[in-house]
Amino acid sequence: QGNGRAAADHDAAQCKARRGSGSARRVVDLFAGSGALGLEALSRGAAHCDFVDIAPASLRAIRENGEALGVAAAEWDVHRTDALRFVRTSARADFSISAWLVLLMSSL
Repeated sequence: QGNGRAAADHDAAQCKARRGSGSARRVVDLFAGSGALGLEALSRGAAHCDFVDIAPASLRAIRENGEALGVAAAEWDVHRTDALRFVRTSARADFSISAWLVLLMSSL
């Protein structure tokens, strides 16, 4: 059996393809947990990521991980709120449809 790396590489390639080559996007990491998904999006060229979680431990982990990776403060925001509430209240924000789909689909 494999170590899962091939699947992870395939998922990353699909994520990049869906985002579009060379196009910086604003993305959102809902139910962010450690922030790994959003941090990966930033490392692959996303212009900005909004991390959304309600758990204080997750919010701490996101901040610690972002700082440890040296992500510039202008590239990310952390929101302590319910993810579904964030989606409802951010409907008019500058998130692209593909950004919502990429991160939601990748987390399934």
